[in-house]
Amino acid sequence: MDNEEVFALPDHLVDHDYFLPVVYEDDHILREEEVEELVEEEEVEELDEEEEEEPMVRVSETYRLIPRVHNRSRIYVDNLGFKYYKLETKGQRVYLVCERQKQRNQYCPSTATVSANLNDNRIRLGFYHDHPPRVIDLNVPFLRETIGERGIDPAVTTLFMRTLYNNEIINHPEAAPNYTFI
Repeated sequence: MDNEEVFALPDHLVDHDYFLPVVYEDDHILREEEVEELVEEEEVEELDEEEEEEPMVRVSETYRLIPRVHNRSRIYVDNLGFKYYKLETKGQRVYLVCERQKQRNQYCPSTATVSANLNDNRIRLGFYHDHPPRVIDLNVPFLRETIGERGIDPAVTTLFMRTLYNNEIINHPEAAPNYTFI
């Protein structure tokens, strides 16, 4: 059955059938058994949804320091893999902010505090993160720091940076695939 035959349309609307009523020919009235089956299926789906537990919020407890590109600057990484930058130091407390606070389009309100004592590696969160942690290869920063230290060490007699790189790759094989000499 063609919609144009049933309804008289103005000529300029013949190509536009979006305003026509949709007629479903296979509509049928549900029997009582079908209605009961649908209700039972909905109840089972609701029970399944209730049984699914919400993921437990994990709290950061410890941290470790990893070197940054600049000499003596550090990044704080907690035991869950979130990265923090140092905001300020007041007394015996170091205040940290999530790495995403430097990005306007992916802002994260998370803050943390740590003790200025480096032997105390406990971290306390102020606000929780609203994103999953990024995957961090912790071996690469340590390799980069070692190569930098060896490069400025006056005791090293080699003139070629490539030789330093090759020697440190042997000492840090886990970081070798992710840090190439160019």
